[in-house]
Amino acid sequence: AGMTTQTNKSPGAPPGMQQPSVVVDVRKEILVLFSMQRFEEAFTKAVSASDGDVVLFACKHADTSAVFNGDVSLSQPILICLMQQLGAVLVSASDRDDIKTVLTWLQEIAV
Repeated sequence: AGMTTQTNKSPGAPPGMQQPSVVVDVRKEILVLFSMQRFEEAFTKAVSASDGDVVLFACKHADTSAVFNGDVSLSQPILICLMQQLGAVLVSASDRDDIKTVLTWLQEIAV
């Protein structure tokens, strides 16, 4: 009767291993931040996840014209992290849409 259950992280999980529910929560948070035009925070969460799939998810769901042509610009450290993680995703990407997304973002960041 006196047992407590942990919902977020299992204590036995090795460091750096993301629990699937944590990744889903991060994706939801990213979408909420996008809806509020808080791109810097959203991409900070994405790159902080250290998961190329989360970064790719963020890039697919962000409006590139709002991010790169809008009033708010991303900081240099976030842009550098995005380039690095997108480059890593590109190496293993096989889906045409994923490759197109990565290349579009790398081109936007580099300009």
